[in-house]
Amino acid sequence: MMEKKLIMRFKDSLDNKVPISITEIKEDITKEEVVALMDLILEKSQVFDLKAPLVAKISAEIEDKSVNEIYTA
Repeated sequence: MMEKKLIMRFKDSLDNKVPISITEIKEDITKEEVVALMDLILEKSQVFDLKAPLVAKISAEIEDKSVNEIYTA
């Protein structure tokens, strides 16, 4: 089974890098959708409990991880 995770990195007002990860992303997510999501997160960053507000997008990537389940009770 392949697991995918969207990892978005932002910069806060203290110049720290802040990662935000989302699992269970759709298979065919586009760059435009990711950029729009990052813009929305920047716009609504006050809803997160952060040390400093987010001020800029840095990057986004999709991490693919293969998981081989061996046993389930």
